[in-house]
Amino acid sequence: MAKFQVSANGQVFGFYESETAQDARNACAVDAGYKSEADMVAQLEQPSELEASEIALAEVYASNYSQFIESIDPDGAFVTSKEEFDALAFERRIELAQSVIESNA
Repeated sequence: MAKFQVSANGQVFGFYESETAQDARNACAVDAGYKSEADMVAQLEQPSELEASEIALAEVYASNYSQFIESIDPDGAFVTSKEEFDALAFERRIELAQSVIESNA
């Protein structure tokens, strides 16, 4: 499974874990009330502008304090507060997240 960010026209609609970019776009369309991206295209009678970009899981964790604490650092070994998290360089947060992900693989 990979993690995808789905957007259109510069607006991010969400993050989806799926096997393919198409699956992520379908999931986004379902969240919007359609059966699939193809159903959305048929109902709107225009091409889809949804784009799915794969993102590294470590980057996701490094971008979000709550996810970082929950998934990477539940014991507070790396950071003990949101302020500490924000002060830690983004690249270092990615390194820490990647290290934990690899050690758990």
